[in-house]
Amino acid sequence: MFSNHLHISKNLNFSSVQEIIALFTNIDKKISSLHECSSEDFLKLNAHFKNFFKQSKSISGNATTIFDIIAGKDNQSSFQDLNSFHNKLISHLNSSVGKVNQSISTLEKIFMNLELMYLPLKNFKQNLMTLKYLGTSLKINGASVNDETKAEVFETNRKKLEELIIAITSVYPVIDDNLKKLNETVKYSLFKLQKIKDRNTLNIENILNQVHSSIHLLSEKHESTVEQMPRLTVKTTNCSDSIGKIIENLQFQDIIRQKMEHIQKMQKNLVGELETININDKDNTDTIQDEYLIKIRDISGLQAAILLHTNNEYQKAIEIITRKFIEIGEDVSDISEICQQFSGLTHNPGETFFNEIENKLVHALSLVRNYDKANEEFAFEVDTIHIEIEKMSSNFDHVIKIESKLNQLAVSFADYVENDQLSGVRQLISILVSDLQVIKENVKQLFDQTLSLSISLISGESSEVNNNGQQTLTISEDIHAIIGLLENNNANVNKLLNENKEISEQILSEIRNAIKEVKYYDYFEKVIEEIIIELNSIYYKLKTGEEFNYNKADSLKDIEKLYTTHSERAIHHHMVSRDEENMDIFKEVEKIDTNTSEDDSLELF
Repeated sequence: MFSNHLHISKNLNFSSVQEIIALFTNIDKKISSLHECSSEDFLKLNAHFKNFFKQSKSISGNATTIFDIIAGKDNQSSFQDLNSFHNKLISHLNSSVGKVNQSISTLEKIFMNLELMYLPLKNFKQNLMTLKYLGTSLKINGASVNDETKAEVFETNRKKLEELIIAITSVYPVIDDNLKKLNETVKYSLFKLQKIKDRNTLNIENILNQVHSSIHLLSEKHESTVEQMPRLTVKTTNCSDSIGKIIENLQFQDIIRQKMEHIQKMQKNLVGELETININDKDNTDTIQDEYLIKIRDISGLQAAILLHTNNEYQKAIEIITRKFIEIGEDVSDISEICQQFSGLTHNPGETFFNEIENKLVHALSLVRNYDKANEEFAFEVDTIHIEIEKMSSNFDHVIKIESKLNQLAVSFADYVENDQLSGVRQLISILVSDLQVIKENVKQLFDQTLSLSISLISGESSEVNNNGQQTLTISEDIHAIIGLLENNNANVNKLLNENKEISEQILSEIRNAIKEVKYYDYFEKVIEEIIIELNSIYYKLKTGEEFNYNKADSLKDIEKLYTTHSERAIHHHMVSRDEENMDIFKEVEKIDTNTSEDDSLELF
């Protein structure tokens, strides 16, 4: 403890007591208005904070959901489904291509067989013409048959031979026409089928490219999203840190309230003491009056210092809160932007990379349908060829039956040949009929092979068309299932993106309004300054006077019991220890260290 030698200029009188009481009463009202102002500011900031906290949580939650959709289980499931579908598609298309190649190879064999039939059939026709001429020769020389009965039978058989030759000859143009038409049909079909094959090859490449591109896009988006996640984590962590700082500084309202209540309590006690002083009471010595006077002075200085410090802390708290509000706004805006990058939004509103994959798969499905349509055209061509072969088969069977009768009839002529001239004709007929039979057998063998190839081809194509139809149905179902998932993901992501965009824009707008609503800049500092000026006026008016011994620490000891914060105690100790004759309160407050830690955290209790 130490004592100061103080000088007082006058004793208390009724007028001065009332003046001091009036000053303190006015100061008390202003402190109450400050408290109302700060309470209103903090209540508004707290209300905004609760809303921002809720909105930032929504944005962070939406961002996490978007991440899970793009890089989580759903994405992994889509990736696996696409891979499985891609492999299934390759297997199906390769199998189909193999069957198309096999069908073309079969048609080429049919075409070769048809080509091989041309010359034998021409020879067959030539032999028929020769046989017809020989029949005419038989008619001329038939009179040489001496036996009347034999002659009659001979003539009858000759006519039958002639009829059979005419019958075969009349059918031949039809067969020849069938063969030419069939040959042209097969030739054209081979050309057309090769075109279909080439088109299908291109379709297959496009289909697989679309699906593979979808897989690549999904995989690439998954990787880029995972790479973006640390940045998102930083932003959400920043939001959490800002929220923590705001919560911490919002608690300063309680500190302001306590410090102002302490000042009001000091003044109330002081006013109470002043009101009990009887100015005219001779027992109230000059020293007692002077002690009250000095106590008033010291308390005024102390209150001014505490209010200055409170004003600085209030300003710091408001600045931190508003700065953190702005940082939250920037962070949620960044989170929203990161989410936009996650989803790979296109230039078209409402479209994400899911739409891009979906469009590729829809295109792939369209190509699959084109592929099936080409295969149906292929099957139609095969059907057309088979119908022509069956037509030719019916006519060819007719020729074979006639040829068999012709062969039997030609052999019977040997029984009626009785002269050398007819014997020569008979030998020629026998040779021709034998040649016809050989030709017939060769052509029949080629035709049987052709018919067998055609039957196997039509059977295979029918099975392939049915199989392709079933496979296309399965492929279509698989694609639609994947598209359905992509559409659902796109809808969910787009909904969350729109929510985040709206919330972030709303937060930025509300933050600007919240900052404008703070009255501190227009009111708090002005009133604080008025109060401090009034307290200083009391302080400086009571600085000089007659000298007497006075212990400041002891005089203000009871006031120290009111304090609940470190800063109040620090200010009290500093102000008590200073020489009031040379003290400037504004400068003294700047010297006081009230921090309890190295950081800029707000002091609590």
